[in-house]
Amino acid sequence: MADAAFAIPQNHERRASDLAPRSLAERVSLIRPPCFWPAMAGKRPLSEIERAGLIRLADSIPGVCSDEKMVALMEAMRHAPMGDVIEIGSGCGRTAAGLVWLARRYAIGAVLCLDHWTDEGVADFEIDLAPLAEGRLNHLPIGSEAYEAGFTVTTKTFGETRYEGRAAMLHIALPDADVAAWTARVAPGGWIVFDGCEAAAAAFAAANEPRICARFTAGGADFVQLKLKR
Repeated sequence: MADAAFAIPQNHERRASDLAPRSLAERVSLIRPPCFWPAMAGKRPLSEIERAGLIRLADSIPGVCSDEKMVALMEAMRHAPMGDVIEIGSGCGRTAAGLVWLARRYAIGAVLCLDHWTDEGVADFEIDLAPLAEGRLNHLPIGSEAYEAGFTVTTKTFGETRYEGRAAMLHIALPDADVAAWTARVAPGGWIVFDGCEAAAAAFAAANEPRICARFTAGGADFVQLKLKR
């Protein structure tokens, strides 16, 4: 009788666990995707459940990436050309996890992550991204790259990854990044995301206004898409 009195009904745990996905899906459904005039037609948007799943994946990794910014990245990536996805300032890989999934989904290209990692920091990054990489992601410490056509990165965790040498998306999340050098590598129709780099975003926009097709802000980041023709 004691066991029966304190037993939890079999369907109780299912009901409790079912609340989380619905709650997350509702949270995601309230986020308005950014409104912009893209340089090219977009590929099929993610469903609400897919968006919720990608945000849940990001939530599991330490770092800063709001729901609004993640949804904006989803929209930008489906309107991106083919090419590499470069992230400068990856931390533990919170946004990188979303970017490598989106790059695979939309057949864009490989992801290259750069940061001033400590040994402990890069170990955390590798653990977080290892289940997602599948030969399409690798990393380097800032300052060791020689990014160009045919560029190849080899690490013990991720193996060998080849890059095109032109970026479909450049996500800059470090103020000390060499903005001029990296933005010169962005392909026509590609995106530059200035994340916490307001001054760099304003300077780039002022100097390159004729080249810009779309620009908007989401989650504290400035999104800029270049025109298809220079």
